[in-house]
Amino acid sequence: MRGNPTYDKTKKYRNLHISSQPVRERVQDVNSQYNFSSPIFIGGTGRSGTTLLQQILEKHPEIFCIPFESRFIIDTPGIIDLVHHLSDGWTSANGDMVIRRFSRLMLIDLKRRWTFPYRGFSLSKFLGEPFYSQSVRAFIGELAPITYKGRTALRRGYLPQQIFHAPKRLRTEIIAICAAFIDSLFSQKMKKEGKIVWAEKTPHNILHIGFLTEMFPSARFINVYRDPRDIVASLLTKPWAPNDVRSATDWLISVYEGCDEQRREFPDVPIFNLKLEALVEKPEAELDRLVDFLKLGSPFDLSSLNLTKSNTGRWITDIEPSDQDVLQERLSNYIEQYGYSDKSTGENSENTVG
Repeated sequence: MRGNPTYDKTKKYRNLHISSQPVRERVQDVNSQYNFSSPIFIGGTGRSGTTLLQQILEKHPEIFCIPFESRFIIDTPGIIDLVHHLSDGWTSANGDMVIRRFSRLMLIDLKRRWTFPYRGFSLSKFLGEPFYSQSVRAFIGELAPITYKGRTALRRGYLPQQIFHAPKRLRTEIIAICAAFIDSLFSQKMKKEGKIVWAEKTPHNILHIGFLTEMFPSARFINVYRDPRDIVASLLTKPWAPNDVRSATDWLISVYEGCDEQRREFPDVPIFNLKLEALVEKPEAELDRLVDFLKLGSPFDLSSLNLTKSNTGRWITDIEPSDQDVLQERLSNYIEQYGYSDKSTGENSENTVG
């Protein structure tokens, strides 16, 4: 299982000596010592247009865009859990538990296209075998250098099972190892396709700006937003979302609150606010701004874009008038903040997000 790692960046992190520091100072330390990629993270509330943007980005000659949500970075039991449980939240039992769950996620769930909630995903098929499985196993071996047969209170059954011993590490060390793994995993195919930067779309990336910039200090973020009322209308059509207006509105408000908290805590992180309606109505102008923000060497090819206004203003037709009053009342602050009030057309998408 150990073998030789298929990526080599982590070797230089084994003997890191970095003093315990606040998160922001640790970010600067990692940035000054290592030359990581400057990836693009696409985020939003969900149902805000992130998939459309991902489809646009993947057609750019310089951007390697993961065609689906990777589901192993900010999702439980992914990288975000590894970082916590192998550093500040470490116990020997926690280490074994989080490694085992991560192993199942990467080597079983994300390799099966039919496993809920990963239906339609096949990260291993997309990135290629045996590279994918070898990389994951080498990464796990780096995190848990010792395995043995034994019993633990956190496991079912009486027969001895394989136990992973993952030693406690400084948070900066585990952050560096995880960042190197993610970067190597995506960069291999990116380079094969002749691209120079990779992009990953998971809507709630925007809720983890601090964590993602801790791993990739030079990361760029694109926040895709749309009329909050249209988001609720779209949520009501999805099996994974609340199915009544009040609950869907509460769900959306909780996401907005998380976004606001991240912006307050990390005001210096570069975020490009992209208004979906502006992208649909004036794609050339919006994408030119995006090219400048990402510092790309060439513009987007608009000839293949198929943008439709059909879902703009859907809340007016899809939601009952009585529920529309609920939307207006409960979302009034965010309708104003994002530039969708009656007094603001919100045409300037650069300045409508507070």
